[in-house]
Amino acid sequence: MDMVVGLGKLPSEIGNLVNLEVLSAASGSLTGPIPSFIFNMSSLRVIDFKNNSLSGSLPLDIQYDLPFLKELRLDSNKLSAQFPPGLWECKWLQILSLESNDFTGSISNNIGNLTLLRELSLGLNKLTGTSQTLLGLFPTSLHSKSVAVVWKPLAPLKTQDLNFTLCEGALPEEIGNLNLERLSVSFTCLTYLIPSQIFNKSTTRIIILDGNQFSSHLPSSLGL
Repeated sequence: MDMVVGLGKLPSEIGNLVNLEVLSAASGSLTGPIPSFIFNMSSLRVIDFKNNSLSGSLPLDIQYDLPFLKELRLDSNKLSAQFPPGLWECKWLQILSLESNDFTGSISNNIGNLTLLRELSLGLNKLTGTSQTLLGLFPTSLHSKSVAVVWKPLAPLKTQDLNFTLCEGALPEEIGNLNLERLSVSFTCLTYLIPSQIFNKSTTRIIILDGNQFSSHLPSSLGL
């Protein structure tokens, strides 16, 4: 069962739809916190509340409330507080779009749990993390500080927007392992060299790197 909600607020009667899988109220002039009954609807697969004025926070253990969640679109709202670490345990998640909110916290290596993820948009928040974790790369071994960490990509990931997200250091060479169609890392405080591997992927159509402190030039082979 699917439901598209019009302008205004979410009626509490929605909570009685025990088989509801898709709930959309995008650009619906919604305000205030997300009603708590939403997080009691374990049947939900898709939640699309983008482009509203929703405030408040998300449950930290959201993976127990929405165990079958595939798409979560909450971009362009006024949500805040800690980024819910439970999202990294939502194993069915394919689309996670939380851009343009006010979430805080860090992106952990547990992002590697989201093996089905194909779209990740976290820009314009107050999130931090290494450039690897923010790019959807995760370590396969972290057993010892003396052991080299091998970073592998979340294979289905196609779109990566991290604008105004604070990364540490440089873009990793392993970015060449990602089959991204769009890479946007504007104003992320990245430094050092731009990995040449970025420009060797035939799948990549859009690259946005402005507002950083890179010390290298673009390859002459680009003809720019």
